[in-house]
Amino acid sequence: MSTYGPPLFGPSTSGQERERQRQEQETARKKYYKERAKTRALVMARNEKGQPRLGNQVDRILQKLQRERRANNAAADNAAEAANANAL
Repeated sequence: MSTYGPPLFGPSTSGQERERQRQEQETARKKYYKERAKTRALVMARNEKGQPRLGNQVDRILQKLQRERRANNAAADNAAEAANANAL
C-alpha cells in the first residue's frame, strides 16, 4: 500500500461507479457554493447609510461559537464514555 495516495495499478472502477462519484461531488459542490453565497450576502448586507449590518455578523459569530461548543461537548462526552468503559 502506498503512503502517497491510491495505488496506480489497482482494480479500476466501473463507469457507473465513476459517474456516481462525479454526481456526488457535483451535488456537494453546489450545496457548498449555495451556502457560501447565502453567508456572503448576509455579511455584505448594508444599512441605508452604507454601514455594515452588524447584527448579521454577530449572529454568524454566535452560530460558529455554538457549533464549536457542541463539538467540544460531544468530544468530551465521548472521552468520558471511553473512560467509563475502560473502568469497567
